Amino acid sequence: MYKVNQTTVYNNPTYYTREGIPLDSNGVPLKCKDVNKSVEKLVKGSFQELKAKDNVIDIQPGVNYKVKTLIYGYAEVQFDNEKAERWLFDQVNPNIDATKVFSRDELDDICRTNTFLSCFRGKDADEMLLILRTFVPESKEVLVRFQNLGIKVGEPFEVKGYSEKLFLDKNGWVFKCSEIDGFRKAYNERNYFEFGYTKESKFIMDGEEFHLDSTGHLNIPEGTICTPCRVETIK
Repeated sequence: MYKVNQTTVYNNPTYYTREGIPLDSNGVPLKCKDVNKSVEKLVKGSFQELKAKDNVIDIQPGVNYKVKTLIYGYAEVQFDNEKAERWLFDQVNPNIDATKVFSRDELDDICRTNTFLSCFRGKDADEMLLILRTFVPESKEVLVRFQNLGIKVGEPFEVKGYSEKLFLDKNGWVFKCSEIDGFRKAYNERNYFEFGYTKESKFIMDGEEFHLDSTGHLNIPEGTICTPCRVETIK
């Protein structure tokens, strides 16, 4: 079971107990299973876990990937040349009703994983983030899924084929690296005296304390992460 800071990935009480144990559709605590075995037995060739190397996600078309889900194990997928994911169970069992093989909760776990993977269809970083923020809006879920892919929190990461690098924040928000420095510049450009702040006001950015200069401005150095979850202001 994957948890973030002792809070559950989903906030929907229908799926989880207060202790973070997932429930099936009848409210019974779930036990981890391997939903991938029925697929691996039918597909020729080995499976490669989709994992970042040196914080780089390199998706190759036609490779049999297994991708860690949130609850039951792995989902098996292939990607085409446009990085669109295809669930291998459908490919090797076109005439079998998946609901006869998997429970509703197992299918939901697999489908949510495939929904997350659909973000890689984006032709660039902007489109990827738009898909991600639209279809996987729960940031804690995003955090766990990228960590499952081997992405390190608080460091730039790359998706092969994109010209811009990305940044996974500790709360699960994903930004373009250019946005990260944009936050810092925005804080430095504003005159905070105009907003009721004083020279005694405190600005805590990424664990470091800053104060306004005589003109009401901050002087935050390059490299300081000023994303919303890392900023605290005390008037």
